[in-house]
Amino acid sequence: MIPYTFFMDLAGKDRILTGGYHGKNNLHLEARIMRDVSPSELEVAVSLDEGDVFSHTYDSRTHSLDILYNNDQPDIARIAVLTMVDFKVPSTIQSINIYDKDQTR
Repeated sequence: MIPYTFFMDLAGKDRILTGGYHGKNNLHLEARIMRDVSPSELEVAVSLDEGDVFSHTYDSRTHSLDILYNNDQPDIARIAVLTMVDFKVPSTIQSINIYDKDQTR
């Protein structure tokens, strides 16, 4: 697993989420807690382009947002302002994990 290169809690509560990239490529990821949507829901983001996300699910058993990464074009380098994809998840979240879409977990 490649852990996040950078993590921030922009909601200002100093929470930390674990996780990172579990795959074949050399991804440098950032993750953020963007805001508290409600007492039971957060908005989190990861440094992926919308087209990079094949699918995502929230596993309430492990409190993990699991994202399948679209690794069809692993050699593409994006030189731009870092884009972030937002997800609304339960406030009980503990980790965000990114997997190659063809990878079994």
